Amino acid sequence: MIVKTYFENLPAEVEEAAKVDGCGDIQTLFRIVLPLSAPIMATIGLFYGVTHWNEYFKGIFYISDKTLMPMQVVLRSMIQAPNVSSELSINSLALDALPPETIKMAVVVVATLPLLIIYPFLQKYFVKGALLGSVKG
Repeated sequence: MIVKTYFENLPAEVEEAAKVDGCGDIQTLFRIVLPLSAPIMATIGLFYGVTHWNEYFKGIFYISDKTLMPMQVVLRSMIQAPNVSSELSINSLALDALPPETIKMAVVVVATLPLLIIYPFLQKYFVKGALLGSVKG
């Protein structure tokens, strides 16, 4: 719905000007409409990326090999485990000296780091695309 609303709000005059200049439908799409729709494409791409990154159910449902589990499934099992060192398969004195909550929260930060790195680059598109695609005016 957001993409549909965004495309409906594109000015018709821009497409008419492209037709007057001799652009066909395909040329208008690739030279006019798609460059103008970069904010909505970045917004939808960010929504899709976050959804795919946080996918949990498919990993539990379809994968039985523990070494192939997605990160979110491993993260959940690590957070619910009483002994973190058994989940990590590491026997270290330094690991045993740390409180288990410290290690769990460090893993949560590492799991969110890729999204935190990508978001600032897409933020300007995200705000613009979400506002233009969702507000009819």
